[in-house]
Amino acid sequence: MKVLHIPQRSRLKGQTIICNRCKSKGYCTTKTKEGKTKWICKKTNKRLSTCANPESHRFVSTLYNPFTQKSDIIIRHQTRDFWVFRKRHNELLGVEQELKIYYKTGEIAQARAIVDGFKNSTKQKKQKIQEEAQIDTRAINITPDTYLESAMVIYSEFLDGKRGENWEKRPTVRSTIRSYKRALERFHECLTNNGYQPELISLNEINKTHLHLWVREVKKRYEANKTQNHYLNNVNTFLKWCSSRGAGTISNALEHVKKGKTTGDTTIASLIDFKQMIALISPERSLEEYKWKDHKTGQLKKKTRRHYKTWLKDGFWLTLLLGGRGDDISNFKWSEIHKKTNESGAEDYWIEQLDHKYFKQHDVKRYNYVPMYKQTFEILKVLGLEDNWGNDTFVIAPDFENRNRLKEILSSSFHWYWKEVAGLDPNVKFKSLRSTFITLASLSATGDKWQLIQKHTNTETTRKHYFEKSHAVSEMFGEKFG
Repeated sequence: MKVLHIPQRSRLKGQTIICNRCKSKGYCTTKTKEGKTKWICKKTNKRLSTCANPESHRFVSTLYNPFTQKSDIIIRHQTRDFWVFRKRHNELLGVEQELKIYYKTGEIAQARAIVDGFKNSTKQKKQKIQEEAQIDTRAINITPDTYLESAMVIYSEFLDGKRGENWEKRPTVRSTIRSYKRALERFHECLTNNGYQPELISLNEINKTHLHLWVREVKKRYEANKTQNHYLNNVNTFLKWCSSRGAGTISNALEHVKKGKTTGDTTIASLIDFKQMIALISPERSLEEYKWKDHKTGQLKKKTRRHYKTWLKDGFWLTLLLGGRGDDISNFKWSEIHKKTNESGAEDYWIEQLDHKYFKQHDVKRYNYVPMYKQTFEILKVLGLEDNWGNDTFVIAPDFENRNRLKEILSSSFHWYWKEVAGLDPNVKFKSLRSTFITLASLSATGDKWQLIQKHTNTETTRKHYFEKSHAVSEMFGEKFG
């Protein structure tokens, strides 16, 4: 955010700038005979323009209680808009002048009545916020007069299950709850940075000015359409929730915002290219030298990274054949492999892999059905399937303790060998192997196996983000895959 805009020659009695980061004040002082002014920080005695935190600066107008010796603030306004500040400050100067007149004429009672009026008004608003926050244990009391900040607190507690009845519909995924809260925090921060006070704005006072500021902030701060839609939709959902809970009609300009288009990445890898990359994995082709600039010293630094690992080839093959996410592959265990003897006496193998993403979100274990292709069986057999049957140890690099780091190595090494060493399609990513698997499984599986394999309750999710229907299985893998 830029420094405060201070119009030239706009002098105003008592004009003050405060820094909310270091809590120091700036004051205006005359520099030359021509009347030019400069702003000086009382803490550093330097120009305010040299401050490292210009986004923390606010114009401040304050009215003190003349009846007390201590610094008893009756009312204070903070804003980044100079003209809003000038209007508010002139109002307080008018009140201060009125108090002085009463003092001079000896009408102390009238002066005290004005002070008490301001104090009671501010005190009542703060008391109302505290009362709304301490209302009944689980009751949700939203009215048109509820302050925006109070509504945000109530909504956050509702998402956490602290407000409302247990049977009420609310998000259960932890990452979703965090995203709603994050959007509210950014919305609150946006209003505060633009001179508004969410703790004193009631729901029926929300207008398009507040929401247009939020839309501009989101459009300016985030480039991706998906991220923009995410923040706008979350605040829109919050306002709708307030409206349905008793706030009535809220001026919701977010309903008219045109959302940016988003597309899923269904890029897949062909078996020919994949085998070409696998053949190039060797210690001799593993050194990557990368450079970066140190922002503190301004110096150019370089570092060498070695990508080769003895288990890389097996890790890439199992990533393609199991179709799991990074956590699923790095935490794949022998105990997740199952077998049974069929009627003809032959053994049938399959894999029930823990869905780590679902477990992180819901804290409930769910398993994905993964068919055992002949290539999968051959690789697992080489890795020691017969000796490790039923063991609760990891299949890939069992001695590697940091499994998150192993996941990162798989991803970064795949990009290195695929793009830099093999020189293949740069649009293919490590996660493209999951799209490849689901495309294969979707075309080859029928009935209940479809739902078991893809584990998406909404088929549109699979179609948009994983399924590349323009490639047939025969074209990708030929007769050698099955």
